[in-house]
Amino acid sequence: MSTLWLAALIAGFVVLYVKVKEHILRTLEHEGGRIVPIWVSKMLREALGRYSNFVGVREVSIGGEGLACDRSRKYMIVWHPHGFITWVPFFIAGRYALDAQPCGEHWFPVVAPVLFRVPIFSEMLIILGARRVDKKVIDKMLARGDSIAIQPGGVKEQAQSSEKQEQAFFPARLGFVRMAIRHGVDLLPAYFFGENQLYKKVEGYQQPLARRFLATYPSCMDHPHTTFQNVFVSRRCILLCPCVDVGPATLETYSANPKVSFPPLLSHSLPIQGYLYSLQSLTSFPLWYVHIESTDSCFQIRDVVALRGMTLPIVTSRFGIPMGGLLPIPTPIHTRYGRPVPVGPPEPDPSDERVEEVFLKYLAELRRLFDEHAKDCLPYDVAQRGLRIVRLDGKPVPEDIR
Repeated sequence: MSTLWLAALIAGFVVLYVKVKEHILRTLEHEGGRIVPIWVSKMLREALGRYSNFVGVREVSIGGEGLACDRSRKYMIVWHPHGFITWVPFFIAGRYALDAQPCGEHWFPVVAPVLFRVPIFSEMLIILGARRVDKKVIDKMLARGDSIAIQPGGVKEQAQSSEKQEQAFFPARLGFVRMAIRHGVDLLPAYFFGENQLYKKVEGYQQPLARRFLATYPSCMDHPHTTFQNVFVSRRCILLCPCVDVGPATLETYSANPKVSFPPLLSHSLPIQGYLYSLQSLTSFPLWYVHIESTDSCFQIRDVVALRGMTLPIVTSRFGIPMGGLLPIPTPIHTRYGRPVPVGPPEPDPSDERVEEVFLKYLAELRRLFDEHAKDCLPYDVAQRGLRIVRLDGKPVPEDIR
């Protein structure tokens, strides 16, 4: 009985702690401020920076026209690339937020909500001033006059990260541009050269399953919202990881291709009803899964449902250690800030045309920033491949920017 009471006590404490942490985070997001004095945040930042130096990831240079930006204005710092685990923003760039660089005031990074569910890591994020990347949260922060930093590519870019190719992904609705226009906040591009070289991606690990699925069910690719990046076939279900622009704090349903036939070999093992998924044979945490219903002769994919989640690409780190997140490959980091991209006067509900106009200006500045510094800040072969820009809405990138 004593063991049962102890287990119940621990479970109750954990639930209470999670609830209190959630309340604190919501209060900070809605009312502003920090949970601890700034000197405590700076102590944590210093410890993280020293650890990064210890494992060989050091910022060796910082530059760019953005360092001389007008400090009387508010900015939305847009950083690239996402990388495998966003090492540089967490371990290195946090000091810029706390030292009010380069925009003259403290700024707040906004990150995936799921990260605030990770023990210890979430507490450090709160102490450092991070907030959830949520439309309502960002709207309140910008209306309050806060400057923020955001990574637009998110988990879609993370899943496709590679040490061999620099790339920048952008969501279909360009929500970060809309929000900037709504509040009249200029966009300030930042590029962390070296972030993608901290780990090496294990190539081809997921391809056999993907090829098997797509070769058998090519009609799945006809879905208008779908550009599949990863396809997993497990013993109990089919899991799809498509690039669909969905807000990280929402649950949205997309109608999928109405009918897909499965051979008898797989039919008996697929779930007949309900929303089920299995981690068996999977190589990353699921972000998307499929609702499958049975008919007389085939299974029917009814809904592709967006879940709050994260992606963990299969990588090796220092000494070839698989998934050694805290032991990255020693790499010099070069931080470069581009020229601020003005968004013009505030507009509560900007048109798609204005959003597109501002976005193309941003892409042009990001391209200029990358091309000007890549040859000095990246390995030669990576710099030669250039920056790959991916729009998840499927629209083409202009030739002069591509």
